[in-house]
Amino acid sequence: MASSGITAVDKLLGGGYPEKSTVLIEGLSSNEKETIGYEFINSGLDSGDFCLYVTRLTPAQVIGDARSLGIDLDRGTTWMCPEGGKLAFVPNDLPSISFGIKGTLREIGGKKTRVLFDLTSQLLVSNSTDSVYRFLDQLLSDIRRHDAVLLATVQQDMHQPQVLAGLELLFDGVLNAKRVREAETELEVKKMLGVRPTASSALISLHAIPGKQTSRELSKKRIAVLPFANMSPDPDDEFFADGLTEELIDRLCQLRELEVIARTSVMAYKNKEKKAAEIGDELRVGELVEGSVRKAGNKIRVTAQLIDVKTEGHLWSSRYDSELQDIFAVQGDIAEKITAALKVNLVEAEKEKIVRRPTSVLGAYVAYLNGTYSRYKGSLEGLTKAAEYNSRATELDPNYAEAFAQLAMDHVFLGVFWGEPIVSAFSKASELAAKALELGPDLSEAHYAKSWVSYFYAMDWGAAERESRTAIELKPSYAEPRNSLSWILLALRRNDEALIEARKAVDLDPLGVYSYHVLAHVLAAMGRFDEAILWHTKTVEIADTSYFHSELGFTYFQMGRVTEGLREMEKAAELTDGEYFRASLGYGYAVSGRREDALRIASEMQVSRAKGMARPYDIAMIYAGLGESSKALDLLEEAYEEHSVVHLLLLNVEPVFRNLRAEPRFKALLSKLNLVA
Repeated sequence: MASSGITAVDKLLGGGYPEKSTVLIEGLSSNEKETIGYEFINSGLDSGDFCLYVTRLTPAQVIGDARSLGIDLDRGTTWMCPEGGKLAFVPNDLPSISFGIKGTLREIGGKKTRVLFDLTSQLLVSNSTDSVYRFLDQLLSDIRRHDAVLLATVQQDMHQPQVLAGLELLFDGVLNAKRVREAETELEVKKMLGVRPTASSALISLHAIPGKQTSRELSKKRIAVLPFANMSPDPDDEFFADGLTEELIDRLCQLRELEVIARTSVMAYKNKEKKAAEIGDELRVGELVEGSVRKAGNKIRVTAQLIDVKTEGHLWSSRYDSELQDIFAVQGDIAEKITAALKVNLVEAEKEKIVRRPTSVLGAYVAYLNGTYSRYKGSLEGLTKAAEYNSRATELDPNYAEAFAQLAMDHVFLGVFWGEPIVSAFSKASELAAKALELGPDLSEAHYAKSWVSYFYAMDWGAAERESRTAIELKPSYAEPRNSLSWILLALRRNDEALIEARKAVDLDPLGVYSYHVLAHVLAAMGRFDEAILWHTKTVEIADTSYFHSELGFTYFQMGRVTEGLREMEKAAELTDGEYFRASLGYGYAVSGRREDALRIASEMQVSRAKGMARPYDIAMIYAGLGESSKALDLLEEAYEEHSVVHLLLLNVEPVFRNLRAEPRFKALLSKLNLVA
């Protein structure tokens, strides 16, 4: 028997999957079926089997998604995919795929083999049903002639029942995975030749739960750079210590072999006393970097040490006494020593990146660090100040690519979140991002800024996706572009891919409230409301803000839990007297039957709108909740004409407006926005 890697499944099947068998795992667009596949391959790697993973995704995408569940597939899996794997095939080309798999089976001879075939639904969509049946029939016959077990996954809701019925006939076994509540999945045995199941179905646990860590071995190449302590006599030099922390994270984030925890997560440990083992468990890292900075005039003293989480012993430590102008050499040396201690294999380009000097003008660098420090205060005043500092940095050094990229993002966020006129904000951001790319074509942050401009301003979804992926490729541990890529993929209705990126972002930013929010939103869009509620609730626990309460409320409304939804909207409006949260409450009143209260808020907001204080999009939510489609559409069209498109970019998946989706005017608006209907 071949263990499934899941105790409950092995028990259900009387020990595991039969030898030389082919099994089909059916499931919806959520990831139950994929997780069963991950565990199948993981168990094979543990047993020393040859494991072949056939997928349309890249290895990095699958590895990241599996790792967010505590499953490590990056330890010997052979990948067959269009890009990035050892074996390549032409997408949706049946002969190409068949040739690759059969050739691999011949090459490995009689070695025990596991094959995970994650292409079934894509092939059925892109080829005739009969041709896919013939392809699979031949492939499965070949598998049975080898010492191999194959698991194939299929997304049920993409195919007609008769197509699935024909598919099931080809396989030795068929399992149906259906999520029933929060972290529980019901696995039904529809058939399984060669074994006698102990029951017709069983409940199994597959999902990662916020705050719950796995017991798997912590990776020594997954590290966290803790906030450097400010030992300077002047407390105003706090920005310098935080800046050094971020700069070191930035240098290490660019290395392929390392996973580096995001700044937003490590800053949770600032000025807190915790044991290394406790931090390691919470962040799921094997190594910690900690240190201190003392700045006095133009003199600096930096201490740094690399700590093994398991033993709490020092793998490396050093002290640097130097001039402030030598700070880049200090940062580069720390990064080099860390990679040497961890035995990280660096290619030449990576060696150059970690010692790179971003600017030759010390004043520009200090301004940039002040900008970073101000930006993370999370306020309008802080972001405005950040833009001033970064603008000063670009004046002092017109070749400072990082400063131009960060200034571009300052204007993006001022426009999206803090009321700077959209056209003005994004015109500036577009010019600044272009300048950053001109100065630093290999700068991840420049591509990230460009992706926001492409997404929010140009509505060029293809360019937005390309720029986000380039940003990730240049800096693999950079969580922020993964979150923005999740939004882009969600708007393109590529939900499974959006989920992979969102979960990878949480993996890199395990305490990051925004990453939690993105993941919750993606899960809700996929109809996985129980899991979305878990993450939304965790978000509210960390950041008790109006926005996160309103998002939790909207998810409750999607579930039909009106009382709880209205409670969250009332809490949001109570915390912040903002027009969006008044509109959210108005929507809550509308869907809970309090029509007069909803109309009262809509009327008040129309008055506010005349004063330039409320947006047509917000008022449209209330009328959508009331079922007044014509008024809602009028307001959405006005939002488009007023260039308030930034608030319309998820219109095609926004549940508030789901009752408008059949309207010709709504479809026409989606077309203007280049959104998939």
